[in-house]
Amino acid sequence: MIPQTAHIFRLGVGLLGALNLVIAIAFYRRHAWVASIWPWETGYEGLAPLSLYFLSSIAAAISAPLLWIAASGAIRAAAAGAFNLTVAFVGIAGYMVIGLMADPAANLRLAAAASLVGLFAVASLVTWRLTRCLPTRDCRPMPAIVRGSFLLFTLTLIAVGSALVSVHPGVLPWDLTPEASVTYGWIFLGAATYFGYGAARPLWENAVGPLWGFLAYDVVLIVPFVQRFADVPPTLRTSLIVYTAFIVYSGLLASHFLFINTATRLQSAVGVRATHH
Repeated sequence: MIPQTAHIFRLGVGLLGALNLVIAIAFYRRHAWVASIWPWETGYEGLAPLSLYFLSSIAAAISAPLLWIAASGAIRAAAAGAFNLTVAFVGIAGYMVIGLMADPAANLRLAAAASLVGLFAVASLVTWRLTRCLPTRDCRPMPAIVRGSFLLFTLTLIAVGSALVSVHPGVLPWDLTPEASVTYGWIFLGAATYFGYGAARPLWENAVGPLWGFLAYDVVLIVPFVQRFADVPPTLRTSLIVYTAFIVYSGLLASHFLFINTATRLQSAVGVRATHH
């Protein structure tokens, strides 16, 4: 990628990261303007408070790697994230189209949302195709514990995502509408490809984006989840315990390798050798 194109790409990625950060804050603070993002007739107001925090965490998890890529110039690292979003957007758009086929005139907002999500899917696929063959800048090996954790995350996300897409009750520690369950399921399945890609190509550059994303996701959710213990129904307590433990572990993993470990922390990335992979 020529320098001028790379500069424009980084600028665009940075703007997308900032936009997702704004959306994350809006969901977390329950601003009225984000209500239009939820297209189903159940309405934004039909979502449980933890769903709004979850949507905030997803926007934050998208924002953090984008801002890192924009700041670091690790454009090749955008490929895995773009493929993640492609899988998620294709699945969500397909679910919306199925809903429209059942009753085409039922929800014009859903039709508009399906078209927009479809465009996002195409844009993500194009980004993946453009970035997947670029040279890797940081070829340090991924630490074994990070790779093992990524394998664990991949399998867990596939299991949880599949259960949610099947609208299996009690998967997450709060009540979900069918639309939310399927949407969140495709988000988890997309995320599984993100961590699976890193596990399959265990270079440190393929770990940084997912770790930044998980850290942002964890920061948003940890307080609402801890507060949820005060009133969680007995049938959802096990789910809450497992999910909270998952958040704590992934947050500690990301914090250690991004900020503490001398071989991988941010300062040690200066001057790494670039090669083609």
